[in-house]
Amino acid sequence: MEGEYTHQLNEAHTLDTKLNVFETFRPKIPEAYRSPDLLFLGNIDPELQLDVLQKLSRPPLVACDTMNFWINGKRDALWRVLEQVDILIVNDGEARALGEDTNLVKVAQKYSRVGPSTSSSSVGSTES
Repeated sequence: MEGEYTHQLNEAHTLDTKLNVFETFRPKIPEAYRSPDLLFLGNIDPELQLDVLQKLSRPPLVACDTMNFWINGKRDALWRVLEQVDILIVNDGEARALGEDTNLVKVAQKYSRVGPSTSSSSVGSTES
């Protein structure tokens, strides 16, 4: 992946994405790791995030990350992930793109209706 931040450090711009091994990657999770205390679903294909979620016992806390590549390309799968997580970690630009609104308060409200109770981009925001 290649990206950059402008003077607005709360928005990343993806310049190039090469999925390489992650394009066909499907993890094999050993039985001993299928009941985690918490789970962080890193910035990977939302369909892969869903695959991981289905293979595990639901831990008390699930967080996920995403980026504009998945927001634009796999929005429906990403919303299915958000229905199953507690925390969403995105920057302001990603939050606005996913929520399809420039107002971060409205975006956070939209997220909370779907699933995540916390979004790192919008916590404490007073923007209107």
